[in-house]
Amino acid sequence: MTPMKKLTSLVFAGFIIVGLSSPGSAVPIGSDNEGMDYIFKGRRLKWLSAGAYVVETKRGITLGGTTVETTLSTRQQLGYIGVNIAPWMTLYGLGGGSEAKLGGGAYSSSDSVYGIGARFNVLNHEIMEPVMMEDRWRVSLGVQYSVNQTDVGPVTWDWDELSVALTFGIVNDTLGNKYFAPESILLYAGPIYSVLDSDRFAEKEDLGVVVGAEIFITDSLSLDLEVQSFDETSMAGGINIHF
Repeated sequence: MTPMKKLTSLVFAGFIIVGLSSPGSAVPIGSDNEGMDYIFKGRRLKWLSAGAYVVETKRGITLGGTTVETTLSTRQQLGYIGVNIAPWMTLYGLGGGSEAKLGGGAYSSSDSVYGIGARFNVLNHEIMEPVMMEDRWRVSLGVQYSVNQTDVGPVTWDWDELSVALTFGIVNDTLGNKYFAPESILLYAGPIYSVLDSDRFAEKEDLGVVVGAEIFITDSLSLDLEVQSFDETSMAGGINIHF
């Protein structure tokens, strides 16, 4: 299959994945672009990674002790540093600022969010030509725990979030394609579980869908865009660097 046909097929599949997703949030950290860095192999993983993300979330909530339902919206600016303690496992810490609002109100002043997480590269499978979707598919598991604090009106709200996401991805290597500069593109989708723990509210839905695309400019630099859907839709975008 020619590079142009491969790219066209990948873009078409991306529209299908996004179209199938239904309308708090885990921070997506960059995946690794080297196929051998998975539990089931398919080189040695770079040992340090870092990145920055902008995250906008919307979650339907029920206020504590009542039947009142509303929407909790947050805007976060986050950074993370990850250490690869095994070829297939990355541990990371994150921190940054967060603003929040209820319903159609105004956003609060910025406060803090911090947390820890782990990413597991589970499976990487090379696809033999000729097929429409080259060049490999992969499975990854992400677990994250975060602590959030922000002012909602005159009151400070605190909540913890635990999220787990299992994603299935298709990688298309575009290196050598004269029509497209990046090295490769990863499209991924899968289920996500996210529970919010707070004395002031409870989430309406804890099971959702995550879809995204990661563009590898080089083997060490990537751009990531992700959409999460529970009862409301959340978005995140960022940059990842592997050292």
